[in-house]
Amino acid sequence: MKQIGKLTMMLFALLLWTGCSEETTQGDDDKTPQPDESTLPPREVMFTLNNELKLMKGTTKAGGDTPVATAEENAIASLDVFVFGSATEEGDYTFQEMFSYRADDAADLPLGATVLELTLTDDTNKQTKGLLKLKKGLFVKLYCIANCTSLTDPAGDPVDYTDFVPLVFTQPGEAGTTVATEGLPTETQFTSYHTPLLKADKADDILLTPLAMSGAYTIPLDLTDFSTSTQLQIGFKLTRVAARFDIINKADESRFTIREVSMGNGRRGSTFFPIRIYGDTPTAQDGELITYPARPFDGENANTGTQTGAFYSYPSPAEDNGFIILKGTYQTNKTDQQEVSYQIPFTQTDTDGNTSILEINNNHRYTIAINEADDYHLDFTLTVADWTDSGDIDDYEPGKDGKSTVEIKIPDAFNGKTYYTEETRTVSMYIKEGDGG
Repeated sequence: MKQIGKLTMMLFALLLWTGCSEETTQGDDDKTPQPDESTLPPREVMFTLNNELKLMKGTTKAGGDTPVATAEENAIASLDVFVFGSATEEGDYTFQEMFSYRADDAADLPLGATVLELTLTDDTNKQTKGLLKLKKGLFVKLYCIANCTSLTDPAGDPVDYTDFVPLVFTQPGEAGTTVATEGLPTETQFTSYHTPLLKADKADDILLTPLAMSGAYTIPLDLTDFSTSTQLQIGFKLTRVAARFDIINKADESRFTIREVSMGNGRRGSTFFPIRIYGDTPTAQDGELITYPARPFDGENANTGTQTGAFYSYPSPAEDNGFIILKGTYQTNKTDQQEVSYQIPFTQTDTDGNTSILEINNNHRYTIAINEADDYHLDFTLTVADWTDSGDIDDYEPGKDGKSTVEIKIPDAFNGKTYYTEETRTVSMYIKEGDGG
């Protein structure tokens, strides 16, 4: 009996051990991670900005001669990459997702944006790279805006990024997925947005560095193949939306000391995709042209030589008849000086005396060289060149470049009482007769 009881207990223990083993094994099977199509790895896209940029998190000091584009003008304080998706290559693209870089780590990113890291490729700063991890399933296009964290719609109302709604996939992460719900805004709506509009009555509403730039990769990227995980490599450039004005003046020679710079008949903003003049063209409508708030002329080389980046403006057509306004003082003699204001038209005279009106184009630099001034006329030259990333501005000596100067003549009607105001002397400039005017 004892042996039977002992055998029974052994059989019971064996059954109990077997049951526990099976239960434990079954439990491990339940905890085994199962493939989740919605969490498949995204497609990596490495984009390269083919510009000589400066990430504001790093501080570098430029040396040597005056650069064509200064470090501040190449700076990136913010970069937003807007991704638009479509189920077909030629279909309607709508907002899919957004990636954002901020030089200030404490700065708030737009709601729903993914953090974007930018890296300079080498010490030359010729290229900057960024890695995007994009959702698979659609064709996509990329739009980039640097140094402008707010947009305005065609009606003039601010665009709120919280109103951007990502599109919805029918089967997220699965081959064959398409668009269940389109995103907002559409590509067409987005490309109609422009910079915030400058206000003439707001004293500090002036364009300063870092300057707004934009760039796009609009050849649709095919992300519909879920079996492919290789990293895509693309490249494009950022382009500045503003124009730059350099001013060359030696007050000890011209006797004209510039105190501030402004612009008359200037456009209030610019679109990004493509970069173009804000407002109607060629003739502006009411409210589309303003006198820019004045910017102090107080740079390192102000009134002693070449002051680069003395003023920035948005592009404008020749039909606007825009002009730069230089205000300051003219030294009438060794002890006396008087306030003056000169209007410099956007005109250029060639060696044959022919005068042409210049458009103000974005990403171009305009150099105003003061040759000679007095209280009744101003001699200057106006030249234009591409605003490249690198290079040097040659030492310039007014009157020695082989080009004609434009002489500004004060009409007799402006002499005497009509020439003066209570606090300032304002000079309206006209092309001198016989000089192509």
